[in-house]
Amino acid sequence: MSNKIQLRGSTWDDPRGYEPMVATAAAFQRDHPHVEIRWEKRTLHEFGHAAADELARNFDLVVLDHPRVGFIAATHCYLPLDKYIPAATLAELARHSAGPSHRSYQWDGHQWVLAIDAATPSASYRPDLLKNIPRTWADVLAVGRHGRLACPLGAVDAITVFLSLADNLGAQPFASRERVVDHAAGQRVLAVMQELVALCVPDTFELTPVSMMDRMSRTDEIIYCPLAYSYSNYALPGYRPHLCR
Repeated sequence: MSNKIQLRGSTWDDPRGYEPMVATAAAFQRDHPHVEIRWEKRTLHEFGHAAADELARNFDLVVLDHPRVGFIAATHCYLPLDKYIPAATLAELARHSAGPSHRSYQWDGHQWVLAIDAATPSASYRPDLLKNIPRTWADVLAVGRHGRLACPLGAVDAITVFLSLADNLGAQPFASRERVVDHAAGQRVLAVMQELVALCVPDTFELTPVSMMDRMSRTDEIIYCPLAYSYSNYALPGYRPHLCR
C-alpha cells in the first residue's frame, strides 16, 4: 500500500499560469518525496468564470482571481491560510508582493489566497512599429485614426476599462455604497469608451487581454492598446516573434 499523497491543482491555461506551478511542485516534491502535486489547466474563460466552490470540490490547490475572495470568506469553501502558514512566513510574502497584492486577499480577518501574480490595466505597444508613444488620451485616439488600435472590451474587461477611465476622470468609483460612479460622470466615461470603440479593430469585443497580446506579438494587425491587463512575458525577447512593451 502506497503512502504517497497525491494532490490535484487547477490553474489557468497560459505559460505564466501553468509553468511556475509545475516547477514549484517539482521543487516541493524534492523536499517532500511522499507528496505528488499534479496541475491541470483550465481555459482563460473558466479562470474568470468557474465557480470557486466547484473548483474546491474537485481540486486540492487552486490558482484563482481576486474577485472570488469575498465569496470564499463568506462560504469558507477554502481553508484560511493563516491557520496553517506561520505568521512570519506570511509577513515575508507580504513584504515581497507587488503593491497591495498580498493584502488584497485578506478578508474577515483571514488570508485566503497567496499572491503569486499581479496584473493591472496598462498600455501595450509594438516598439518597432510605434515610435511616438501616446502620452495623452488625444494621442491614443490619433493612433486609432491611423488604424491598428485595440482594447479588449468583453464583459469583464469593459468593466475594468470603465473603472480605470472613471478613476482617471476623477469620478472616484465606489466612493459610496449606493452607486459605482456619479450618473453624469458615468455618461462621460461611456462617451469616451464609445469614441474609442469606433477606432478599434472590428472584433475588439471578442478580444481578451491574452488573445490581444498574442495578436500584437505575432502579427502587425495591432500596434497599440491603451488599457488591458498586460503580461510581462510578452516583453521578454524570444517569447513571441515580436516584442511588446
